[in-house]
Amino acid sequence: SATPEEREMSTVFRIRAARPMDFGAVERLLIAAGLPAADVAQQFDDSFAVAESESGDVIGAEGIETHGVYGLLRSAVVAESWRGTGVGDALTKNRLAWATARGLA
Repeated sequence: SATPEEREMSTVFRIRAARPMDFGAVERLLIAAGLPAADVAQQFDDSFAVAESESGDVIGAEGIETHGVYGLLRSAVVAESWRGTGVGDALTKNRLAWATARGLA
């Protein structure tokens, strides 16, 4: 079992805007989690953010689907080994800030 120090080191991640090259990794995460992935490609743009581990692996993603002045959180996914580390919370806060900055409700 990992020591507390090792566990803390292993939970370092950052949130950044998704890039086109991230789509494959995000699609794999969605499929592994049993979540719909069919229409993500059409909406995979700056409305998506990814969580990236220190080693550069995409470990989570979340997007905002826009409908006029409304934004809907969608495709929220975190790699199983990273669940419970704050990745999902950080992604949601990031996307809500993104939506607010664009005047979405």
